[in-house]
Amino acid sequence: MEALCELHLGRVWAGTTAEHESRCAEQGIPPERATTMATRPELVRRMLERALNACAPFTYFLAADINSPPPPRASNDTC
Repeated sequence: MEALCELHLGRVWAGTTAEHESRCAEQGIPPERATTMATRPELVRRMLERALNACAPFTYFLAADINSPPPPRASNDTC
């Protein structure tokens, strides 16, 4: 089952050392997420894409990152 939400991991969690891999494994973070860092706007984009691809009904969404440009405006016309 695909995750319904995304967890923002800061730069200190991303890495390829054995220490990083061990720490992430202890917390249940998948290996593919342990080596890279995604920005909050990137996480929002991924979640919106999944919602639109699944034709999930929604009227609006809220985001709390005021220092980044907004994600591209999405249209739900394909559902």
